[in-house]
Amino acid sequence: MKDTKKRNIYKTPVVAMVTAFSNMVILNFLFIVTSLPIFTIGVSYSSMFSVIKEMEGQDIYVTKRYFAYFKEQFKQSTKCFLLPLGILFILYFEFMMLYQVNANVPSIIYVCLIIPFLFVLTYIPWLLLQSSYFYCTFSQQIKNGFLLMIRFVPQSILIMVLTALPFIAFAMWPAVFVFAWPVWLFMYFASSTSWIYKAVRIPMKNLSKQFEK
Repeated sequence: MKDTKKRNIYKTPVVAMVTAFSNMVILNFLFIVTSLPIFTIGVSYSSMFSVIKEMEGQDIYVTKRYFAYFKEQFKQSTKCFLLPLGILFILYFEFMMLYQVNANVPSIIYVCLIIPFLFVLTYIPWLLLQSSYFYCTFSQQIKNGFLLMIRFVPQSILIMVLTALPFIAFAMWPAVFVFAWPVWLFMYFASSTSWIYKAVRIPMKNLSKQFEK
């Protein structure tokens, strides 16, 4: 009887909410720590997405599952991420060079840099989340990322907003960005990935069924 009461206590909505919040904080922290080498951001993101997908409807050991996915997806996700990472670095250096020029730079030049920057930020999640649904070769994953981004426009818009938000906050309101450091450190990356997962869950599930056939 006492064991039954204990199990009921652990299944209360409040406990479930606290557990979910704690898991997201842990996941966010793991993502930040494993992303510090920069080139590992890709596998860190795909691992975080896979854990969030697995968390739906079941209790898991977040840290254990995260590093299991990290090890499993390291080679493919890292290799895929290097391409958009290189493009982002090129765009960043181009922007910094223009910013340091004393002469007035036409606004259209900045627009020409911002548009591909947003395009790449939108492309990266589509590129990396594929590992959670089906296996494909490197070239297929690169191509599928573009096709998914173009096919599912509403989800792509959401992804663009969520991935670009930290950069926009830093560029336009640096004081607010610094002041909001607890948000970035404890919640933002995991929670935004959770929103992305909820947005792409149904279309990706349907696609994975087609791949199985």
